Amino acid sequence: MRAANRVACGLLTLAAASMGFCSSSDSARIRSLLARNMESASNFNVVAIMIVREGMREDRERQVKVTIGNNGHTRKTILKPLNLQGLETVDDGRMTTTYIPDRRVMMTQVSPRSRPCDARFRLKLTERNYRLRLDRVKPVAGRESVAVVAVPKSSGLETRRFTFDSATGFLLRLETMVANEVPIVRLEAQAVDFPQSLPRDAFSLQVLGGVKQVNYRAPEKIAADHPALHSSGMKMVLPKTLPYGFAIQEIEFIEEKGRKMVAVRMTDGLVKATLYQHGRSSKERRGFPDAASQDYADRRFVLVGDLPNPARVRLLNTFIDELKRVGADDLRDVERLWSPGQTSLEPTTGVAMLSPLGRCSQPISERHTRLS
Repeated sequence: MRAANRVACGLLTLAAASMGFCSSSDSARIRSLLARNMESASNFNVVAIMIVREGMREDRERQVKVTIGNNGHTRKTILKPLNLQGLETVDDGRMTTTYIPDRRVMMTQVSPRSRPCDARFRLKLTERNYRLRLDRVKPVAGRESVAVVAVPKSSGLETRRFTFDSATGFLLRLETMVANEVPIVRLEAQAVDFPQSLPRDAFSLQVLGGVKQVNYRAPEKIAADHPALHSSGMKMVLPKTLPYGFAIQEIEFIEEKGRKMVAVRMTDGLVKATLYQHGRSSKERRGFPDAASQDYADRRFVLVGDLPNPARVRLLNTFIDELKRVGADDLRDVERLWSPGQTSLEPTTGVAMLSPLGRCSQPISERHTRLS
């Protein structure tokens, strides 16, 4: 009888894990691990060598040295491949600076980390859109590890396994998998250390003369009827709901070297995506390895996100279909769908790479370099 009970308990445990159930202590641990990484903050020093893969192709693999201070400052230096070697980005929480050695260009803009934390909002979305559980895993980079497995409730998205350092919560590995396919490692630590202190110049970009300085204006957060849209000839129409449980976080107006575009930033809690809208005559920006694009009327729409391509296309088509439905001259006020600082999911129902759980707003300089 006892043996039968043990077997029954084991079957119940397996069933609960497959259905995404977990104990209250596991739930608290999962929330803590995810929130700590969504907050993009740190109370310890980190020096790590990471392998990062963008998209599905091997030639998009990067080896990056990551330095994080206990004050939240970060530095990322590409070590490989050779054609990107030496490219660096430093972020002090207020400004982000990227140096591209081959071009001798230094680019600076306001850091996305200077914005209010959105972890609470994203955690609610994550719990609504995914079944979460803890997994036992082998050590990564010599560190005792624990994994959070996120299984999407919507078909067409990837299952994600985040492996964290047990002691600090630092993200050591990210794997994704569709259906029963072999998992793809998107990010993995080759070596990691948590030193007591860092050199004084750990977050200083020291470049000798002859460097071109480029300063980018911070994107302007806007509503769908903002005057900037009218002056640029753009019409912003938002669907009432988005597939896969995505929610709109913010809409930004971006102007770079006379080129105007609108960025709609969205998330399902774990995955980030951005829809760019700009003039059809404009050349499509290079450097987006994972994007879906479509032209409608005189506009070009490009959706960038860490999603399977069919999901990107479906998400993009949702905006295009709404634009066709209401007509190009109609405007829908975004304020009733989203408001700055909202933490409740209502009424938004349905709606870097090195920091896959970090802030959604990607710096303009990193959109150029694809460093994260």
